[in-house]
Amino acid sequence: MEYGVTELIVNASPLENPNISLRDPAVWQSIFGGGASDSGVSVTPTSAMGYPPLWRAINLVAGDVAKLPLNVYRRLQDGGKETDKRHPAWQLLTRQTSKTSDAVTFRECLTAHALLRGNGYAAIQRNNRMEPVEMLILNPSETYPVMFDGSLYYVTTIAGDEIKLMARDVFHIRGLSSDGLTGYDIVSLMADALGVGMAAQKFGAKFFGQGSNMSGLMMVPGHFSEEKVRNTRAAWDSMYAGITNSHKVALLQDGVKFQQMTIAPEQAQFLQTRQYEVRATVANIIGCPSHKLGDDTKTSYSSLEAENQSYLDECLDRWLKKWEMECCLKLLSATQKANDTHFIEFNRKALLRMSANDRANYYSRLQEHGNLTINDVLRSENMPTIGEKGDRRYRPGNLVEIGEESDEVQQQSVVEPPQEDEDNNNDTTEPDTNNRLLRAFVQSSVDKATQIERDRVVKAAQKEDNFIAWADSFYADWIEHNSTTPEVQKAFVKHAAQSKHELMEVAGSCTATSLAGAVAECVATWTGRSEILTTTITGEE
Repeated sequence: MEYGVTELIVNASPLENPNISLRDPAVWQSIFGGGASDSGVSVTPTSAMGYPPLWRAINLVAGDVAKLPLNVYRRLQDGGKETDKRHPAWQLLTRQTSKTSDAVTFRECLTAHALLRGNGYAAIQRNNRMEPVEMLILNPSETYPVMFDGSLYYVTTIAGDEIKLMARDVFHIRGLSSDGLTGYDIVSLMADALGVGMAAQKFGAKFFGQGSNMSGLMMVPGHFSEEKVRNTRAAWDSMYAGITNSHKVALLQDGVKFQQMTIAPEQAQFLQTRQYEVRATVANIIGCPSHKLGDDTKTSYSSLEAENQSYLDECLDRWLKKWEMECCLKLLSATQKANDTHFIEFNRKALLRMSANDRANYYSRLQEHGNLTINDVLRSENMPTIGEKGDRRYRPGNLVEIGEESDEVQQQSVVEPPQEDEDNNNDTTEPDTNNRLLRAFVQSSVDKATQIERDRVVKAAQKEDNFIAWADSFYADWIEHNSTTPEVQKAFVKHAAQSKHELMEVAGSCTATSLAGAVAECVATWTGRSEILTTTITGEE
């Protein structure tokens, strides 16, 4: 069969995957019935993905690899870089990878294969100029590398035909490997570890689906025939087994007594086992922070930015590096690699979004020294530019080389004061762009914080038994979470004090049944307070 312009070698006899021994009974068991772990649960790629913590971990990492911008860059002579949208790989990595897959889905799928199966494969189709024009995802269960006449090839099955592709035409993302060729299959390697958590999940389903709060021994005087035993058990199960029949009163006849034998899930540490498996098993296997997988027992960082930085450093960045390396090896031409004129790289800053106030200070510093223009800042925030004037760069007038002060700089010290316009009847001036940007950033952050405040207060009034104690605890955490500087903390403390004062007055003048409605009416009047808080933070008052 023909496959692009790639040289194909069709094998007359199938090649055995060197990483799988067909003499191993576990291989046949995994093919025909799935691999059973010591916990008694069958662990296969499909069943493992049905385990929510593992699904979340793989979905999280693969999704983040897919959503981060991945661009082809051309190196400039001054050491800078620019995006090369005319490069054939740019379209494949940012728009459409194949006729059936967009770039985001392609990256997500290949990373998920590598995380779960240890390897993600895609065949690269090239045109007559050997440029990549399409990449097709290959089934990792039917694709593997082999050495043939001293060269590396990949064997796969496409449309029922077994073919062998050159290594240069197979895009391969691999996990941790023992030989550098294939990554470990975590489903097989970690079957016992995953089986414990999957068994706990199955136990929970069985407990609610089949368990009875009164299950145990039915003590019957005398002797029952086999048929009567079956009928009695069937009647018992139909009346009292299952979650819909829980807590019903049992009716026992003919002197039958019931002795409960069930161990409660709390006694078996059911919930603790499931939580521990998230933290100690799945988080360790994937390398993902446990709090991102639903474990709320511990969060090590006080800000979202610090959490994302840790997640990037300890988990995500190794996969980004693998993608960048494989892209440069397989999608750049030999000339581009030899001359180092191009490279392919993720924009990691897209993950590390700073708070509005931090971004404003960051942009302001870069703009003051001429590194960014006003339009550069606006584009970074997806805001409309202000025209040609926004592309001008500025620097402080006093930053000149010692002894090299120009006449222009010297003249600036004796500049005549501005002349007033005789026809100037307008007392308003154009707002300073930096101030407008700063206020916009701060306002965005404050709006989110006050929205959280309003939502949490209304919900707490509906369900908290001690609303006043809850308010004290909530506002202490709320202030700490949003305080980036002493000035910001002072503003939030003032805002929180006013909020608590109003809530205490409401709580003291209503009953427990009317508290929720009264608090909701009070919070509805807080519409303009975020603007006041923004003004206090920016020092405009």
